[in-house]
Amino acid sequence: MTWENVKSVLLTTLVGTSLLLTLAIWNYQPQYDVLDKENIINDATKIRSGSKESVKSIIEPKHIIFHQNNRIFSLDKLSEENELYKEIRTWPLTDFQYRAKGTYERDSTIEIVLPTPVPIQTLANTFTVKEKEKEDLPELSVDRVLIQMSHRQSSSLVHFVSSENEENIKAEIQNFDVYSNVEDYLVNPYGQVNYVAYEKNRKSPIYLPEGQVTLPMNTYPTRSINPNTFINVLFSNPNLVRPNSSNIGEEYYSDGTTRLRIYENETMMEFINPAETEYTLMDRSSLIRQSLEFVNDHNGWTDHYNIYHLSQNQNYIRYRLIKEGYPVFDDENRSLIEQTWKNQEIFEYQRALIQLQPPFGSQEITLRSGNDVLAYLEEAWKKYPPYLIKDISVGYEMKRTGSSAEVFTLQPSWFIKLNDWQKIEFDEGLMNQGGGR
Repeated sequence: MTWENVKSVLLTTLVGTSLLLTLAIWNYQPQYDVLDKENIINDATKIRSGSKESVKSIIEPKHIIFHQNNRIFSLDKLSEENELYKEIRTWPLTDFQYRAKGTYERDSTIEIVLPTPVPIQTLANTFTVKEKEKEDLPELSVDRVLIQMSHRQSSSLVHFVSSENEENIKAEIQNFDVYSNVEDYLVNPYGQVNYVAYEKNRKSPIYLPEGQVTLPMNTYPTRSINPNTFINVLFSNPNLVRPNSSNIGEEYYSDGTTRLRIYENETMMEFINPAETEYTLMDRSSLIRQSLEFVNDHNGWTDHYNIYHLSQNQNYIRYRLIKEGYPVFDDENRSLIEQTWKNQEIFEYQRALIQLQPPFGSQEITLRSGNDVLAYLEEAWKKYPPYLIKDISVGYEMKRTGSSAEVFTLQPSWFIKLNDWQKIEFDEGLMNQGGGR
């Protein structure tokens, strides 16, 4: 056989082998596992480390104040205050009656102070009220609940109060002895903390602890929340979303209409849906319910938050981070979850993309007494005009630790609400002047 014949045989063999391999590849079907589409969707549209919350957990009192024998006091331990509030919510309420400009007495009462007015219909869902009673409730947003605790009556009155409108809704706790249920708190002076009331130019008092307040200052590492989760949550068609970036390091995701902005070293996000739709006002109950369901849908509660502001005129709701029972404040709004709604759809959504982890480096910080704060405000009346003061509170200032974007310190401080919340900056020279205005 000549060399040319050998080459022809080899070439024919190689071509035949190639054809057989090609046919095998075309006809081969590997045995892949079937993918669980539902699990993929759940993973992509929920924050894995987040949770769902209820109306009871997002509406909690700022204070529970006792008025007895011309004294104002609260409980020394936050855990006991929480247990008392849980118990109060089990007391059966009935016979609701609206009272325009109705009067009530604070003496011999338990006063529950809420951070912001909430609809009585929503608040009733956190108490023990029959469904029929809930259906007949009038519309009123309340920020105070006063519970009578006389031991000489078989029934106790409860007043749901709107401080702004000076209206209230009266209810009864029938065949129930409130006094005996709270007597242990009343007779134990070691479990009590005295409070003072700031009442200047106000329809309802602001309560401050009379003495000094000692709280832990903790440092928290953080866990990042993947912004891709919100791409799947907020955009109607995530496949159309395209990334972009600015010259100052901010990231943008847009489908041509709606936009998701990631900023502050990827610790904050802002979503805006500017589509022109009809603007209709939502009632406050619907706003709370819809905003809660929206965050629950993607397990968006990455820490403990309470409602701290509602604006029916703007369909706006603000939730504030709560730590150690106190509100958290910061200049970059990392302590807030904010929503604006338009035509039953989310219009704006702002929140942090970090989640605080277990703290380290704790130390005790002692703040000025409530009496000292009130004395200072008397001197600093030009800086803090009494007619502008809406609230005063102990809280935590959230500050980045050093240059790290992943570690934050929560430092106890005094805060005041004028147009918005701000830290009280004490002027030592002004405090030493004394003498009032």
